[in-house]
Amino acid sequence: MPTVFRINDIKPSDFNNRIWYVHLSSTSDNDKQLHQLTERMREEIKGPSALHRLGALMIKLSKFVKAEEVYKILLNRSSDELEKGYMYYQLGHIKDNQQKYDEAHDFYRKALTILLKHLSADHPNIASCYNNIGLVYDNMNEFSKALSFYEKAYAIYEKASPGNQKNLANCCSSIGLIYNSMDNYSKAFSFCKKAHDIFNEELPANHPLLATSHNNIGLVYANMKKYSEAFASYKRAVDIGQKVLPPDHPNLEVYKRNLESVRKKNNK
Repeated sequence: MPTVFRINDIKPSDFNNRIWYVHLSSTSDNDKQLHQLTERMREEIKGPSALHRLGALMIKLSKFVKAEEVYKILLNRSSDELEKGYMYYQLGHIKDNQQKYDEAHDFYRKALTILLKHLSADHPNIASCYNNIGLVYDNMNEFSKALSFYEKAYAIYEKASPGNQKNLANCCSSIGLIYNSMDNYSKAFSFCKKAHDIFNEELPANHPLLATSHNNIGLVYANMKKYSEAFASYKRAVDIGQKVLPPDHPNLEVYKRNLESVRKKNNK
């Protein structure tokens, strides 16, 4: 079994910005779950070149400034329109995570325009564009527009092959959180639970998406004032996050804040 390393830091060389230094520390060779997770993550960041894989890894680690540098290099190098569509998609994802929603929307729209020219209307990558445009509207609190795009994505993912179950689960999560924002907690719980069931079946037990899924269910429970259930869900999110995310990862910080918030409500 190959040695698995944790990434501690990633930074460009002071002398050549085309060279990146990755600081690693070794992990236990006996950690079976970590090896399963590593194999899964390796699948999720695969790409046609080392630079593509580096960009995907930077997004996974929430190193969005570094990810943007990588994808802009790839965009400028490419002469293939479809590949440029995918670069615009990734740049949209980066800008959304940086809370630059207008820029994210513009990049996703560019991506969607290109993908619709080259792919069938029911292609899963079209659904991913719809889903992420919905996410931008969601983050701008334009919930009806967001729900409309999420539902377009959901319709495509439901008809797609079983290989798209993770995308379907992500879409279910998005719809669930929209209903949560609209105070429709029964629908919110139904979609978040459906997402969690798919993730639970498809992913290793310590995958970061399962942490997010537990957190989402915790949000719904908290809004329903079921604080004991919310605490249990947030605790699972934190437990997974502490195993697989860097200590300064923004998602882990959110899980901890949510856990502390509901802990205070439980103690009242």
